Amino acid sequence: MNLSHILSAAFLTSCLVVPSSSSFKAMEAPSGPIPPASKDITISARGDEPLSLFDVLSAVTEASGVEVLADPESMIKLKSSPSGFHGDFTIPASEAWTIVEHAITQGGLCLSALHMGDTRLVAVHMTEDKRKMYSWKYSSVGVEELDYVALHPSFLFEMSLALPNLDTRTLSNQMRGFGRDHSNLQLVPFDSHSIVLRGVGREVESIARMLLETNERVGERVEETDDAPGEDQATAEER
Repeated sequence: MNLSHILSAAFLTSCLVVPSSSSFKAMEAPSGPIPPASKDITISARGDEPLSLFDVLSAVTEASGVEVLADPESMIKLKSSPSGFHGDFTIPASEAWTIVEHAITQGGLCLSALHMGDTRLVAVHMTEDKRKMYSWKYSSVGVEELDYVALHPSFLFEMSLALPNLDTRTLSNQMRGFGRDHSNLQLVPFDSHSIVLRGVGREVESIARMLLETNERVGERVEETDDAPGEDQATAEER
């Protein structure tokens, strides 16, 4: 092998090991869990002026070391929408995100975790703006993380469910009549027995639990049906 071949091989090898470099890791855009608040959140009324959604969201993001990104329309809605909280009270740090997110959801907004690296960045979206929803970022979670999803009712999540006892294509059509006219929840059949849920945590968690429970009940009925003929045959043979 001549010198030019050796240099070419060395260059190729250096390209292949780039993923281990710090610059490459910085480009991976981590999407880990939303950091919890580090301290309790105090809600203080300011006379007759109600606290806005912007006020309460700022309180929890500041306590969690999170930055907020919002387009002009979403920011206007945040600042002009009352939070619904009245009086002075304190929210424990462990519940801060959940309580504030319920207010965010009630106000017609949702959140997405854009980046959870050294810089934690959360985006705000208006749920009624369906034109932009296909560009929103959904955090991918597994079934084992349902309790975590329940803690974040306004964040966007996607979850794949294996439902071996249900026909998910038929199920997806039936769910359209479930009174979800004002919901952004999407149910996408992946194949005949698996489905992907996409939406805010409140809906993803509740629908996922319902589907998993339904799948389990159908499976139990199938087992009972399969066992019944064998029992009848054994009774007949005894006679």
